[in-house]
Amino acid sequence: MAELYERFKIIGFMIGFPKYNYGDKVIVTFDGDEYVGTIKIIDKHGTFFDESDVCYDVLLNNFGGHEQCLVKHINERSVRKYEG
Repeated sequence: MAELYERFKIIGFMIGFPKYNYGDKVIVTFDGDEYVGTIKIIDKHGTFFDESDVCYDVLLNNFGGHEQCLVKHINERSVRKYEG
């Protein structure tokens, strides 16, 4: 089991072990654009649409012409910690 964990650490993500927690402020990247938001829901085992990665539902600021918008099923590869 430890060997499997080490291999997944190299990849940078692991199903069932999210990098971020509820309430964390993050940056989400869509088509080269970046948006700041707050994690509201964690799908730590992925979703029906993408079982290969942890997914988050993030309340984004200034997205799609809205002051705030809850965007669902964002895979972990599109999320990084907000440093600000």
